[in-house]
Amino acid sequence: MPDQKVLNEQLPPRFDNGSTSKNNSSQPAIVPDDTVVNGLLAPGSGDGSSSKNKSSQPTSIPEDTVINGILAPQSGDGSSSKNKSSQPTSIPDDTVINGIVAPGSGDGSSSKNYSVQPSGKPDDKPLSSKPTDKPDNKLLSPPLAPGFVEGSGSKTDSSQPTKVAIDKLLDGLLSPGFDDRSCLSRYRSFLYRKASQYKPSPYLLLKLRKYEDLHRRCGPHTRSYNENIKRLQSSHTRRTRGCNYIVWLGANGMGNRIISMASAFLYGLLTNRVLLVDHGADMSHLFCEPFPNTSWILPMDFPVRKHFHSLNRRQDRFSDISEKSPPSQEVSKLFPEKDTIFHHLGRYLFQPSNLVWGRITKFYQDNLAKTEQRIGLQIRVFHRESSPVEVIMDSILSCMLKNKLLPEVDTQSSARSPPGNHSSKTILITSLFSEYYKNMSAMYQSKPTVTGEVIRVYQPSHEEYQHKSDNKHNMKAWDEIYLLSLCDVLITSAESTFGYVAQALGGLKPWILIGPHHNKVPDPSCLRDKSMDPCFHFPPSYECKAKNKTDFGTLVPYVRHCADRHTGVKLFNDRKLS
Repeated sequence: MPDQKVLNEQLPPRFDNGSTSKNNSSQPAIVPDDTVVNGLLAPGSGDGSSSKNKSSQPTSIPEDTVINGILAPQSGDGSSSKNKSSQPTSIPDDTVINGIVAPGSGDGSSSKNYSVQPSGKPDDKPLSSKPTDKPDNKLLSPPLAPGFVEGSGSKTDSSQPTKVAIDKLLDGLLSPGFDDRSCLSRYRSFLYRKASQYKPSPYLLLKLRKYEDLHRRCGPHTRSYNENIKRLQSSHTRRTRGCNYIVWLGANGMGNRIISMASAFLYGLLTNRVLLVDHGADMSHLFCEPFPNTSWILPMDFPVRKHFHSLNRRQDRFSDISEKSPPSQEVSKLFPEKDTIFHHLGRYLFQPSNLVWGRITKFYQDNLAKTEQRIGLQIRVFHRESSPVEVIMDSILSCMLKNKLLPEVDTQSSARSPPGNHSSKTILITSLFSEYYKNMSAMYQSKPTVTGEVIRVYQPSHEEYQHKSDNKHNMKAWDEIYLLSLCDVLITSAESTFGYVAQALGGLKPWILIGPHHNKVPDPSCLRDKSMDPCFHFPPSYECKAKNKTDFGTLVPYVRHCADRHTGVKLFNDRKLS
């Protein structure tokens, strides 16, 4: 272990000393759709892919009437896994700030094969998915967080080290049993994001620790796993003994994949099944291993594809849950606030790998750290031919200016005000296209604002179209989803699972952009969502018990129709909505 040096480093502005977020939001959850693997239905959530062969639905989890109709998630596309680990590279011990780990140490990103733009100009260079073992000696120096003394890194309150220990585990959501260097983001994400006002229930924490024990006992290449593989390969039986599994196969874009993985994990929690994921080459080096001392990567020798012919779509998917604890009761015990399912499970499962974390923190420090407000703008255009850039741009500006998210420019002035002591806002744009960045950047660079605020605009990349099976593209997508989740305010595109994941990870209720109608800017151009739960685009329309068509958005108070898709449903907390 390298010598531990005391670094006069400033902590990132996301560390708010435990203050609750002002972005009071209702939380997400997950409900599967109907792709089948091992008799379990998969959740999808279309994030704008044009594929006609696979349905990609977002998800949410209603009460028994809906839950009993849910199959376990996974979007099987039959792609084979190379069993690559998503854990790249070794990283040296971090520098210490008065006994508190600093967020720097290069974050594992010494590779020169990719670039993260400090200038705000979109990155046209291809990104390498190849990890590196060479540590980066540069240390990050983010701005000082409130309550800390410059030059010492310590808070004036003597309880600070204890608070940091609690916060880095996200109120007990994360297990402390990991080597910090194997996943730098796991115990440092709290330094970049405001503390969640939604606390995980003690029962959820207990259930997660029990699941981790189960995964250690039954995970890949354990004695139990090896014995069960032999049983599954035998022509005499297809039953496992002591360990049961749920297998996730990826399809469509990153938003759909992340939501469906969380859904699969929830099903595993409810049924005591071990989650194994087939990330394949197109998802290598994106995520850290979420469970201590084991792996969730599906080994190549798992014989799951040999049994597709025996699947039964209509069987009781929850028959392996005790009758004493039906799904709705168990889910309510795990998540007393019904809209927090995806929020908690997403923060538990999805930690950026060291390679991705290095990219995220570099972009954050270069472009987002030194500003008073971060505004995330996620633009997803599903039908470009019917959505002219000018109309989309007018819709965006109408939304942001009318709702006072951005100041207007002073058209009477010919020169931009010097930075000086003016307050600043930074806009992070994520889009497949660069036109929106260019338009907004030019607007605020050419004229001063009427309020005197300085507006900066950045876009990490523009890919022009979605590359569904490209590891470099998926890595960029995961980078940008995570960066959006670090913002203070979020504006997202309707029906985009890319935005759904960002809002849930960040605990944000977004402004949802309404698409143009007949090439005209809609009025209103955006709506404020009342829940950060992903929208389940295609809920069932037939209630099996009643044997008739049912509107699942009207059955219970906490399952309602989505603001961005009226036929979809999502979870709301059942307290009175503001």
